[in-house]
Amino acid sequence: MIAEIHNKISQTNSNHSERLEDNLTGDFFGTLRYLPFERGLNYVLSTAQFNEENANIHWHKFINSLHGYPFNFQFWKRIQNDEIDLLLTSERAVIGIEVKLDSMLSSEDEDTEKPTDYIESKNQLARYSKIAPNGYYHL
Repeated sequence: MIAEIHNKISQTNSNHSERLEDNLTGDFFGTLRYLPFERGLNYVLSTAQFNEENANIHWHKFINSLHGYPFNFQFWKRIQNDEIDLLLTSERAVIGIEVKLDSMLSSEDEDTEKPTDYIESKNQLARYSKIAPNGYYHL
């Protein structure tokens, strides 16, 4: 239903494959926003893994400190020229969630020795990781 409210589903059903992903996003996370953190979203966010052990430790301390309803849920938030599926914001963090259902990343940058600027990157997650609002601590 959230996907329909946000006009993510066409009346003609022409975007059927996108509809499944948007329905999943809206239905799953739309339900979680009504549960206390420790009974819902905690189970999703606690599965995140980082390359550095220190980051994993910090992340789990952060997750374990949350309770109640710490996040504002913004579905299909438009940021610059992109639209992230879900943006969770609180006083302490900004967390972006991009749902992929039976699909790869939207695209990959070419393998070159010169790194691609994140603004020009074709990789959604590379762009999203750099456009979080200023002033927030990046975990």
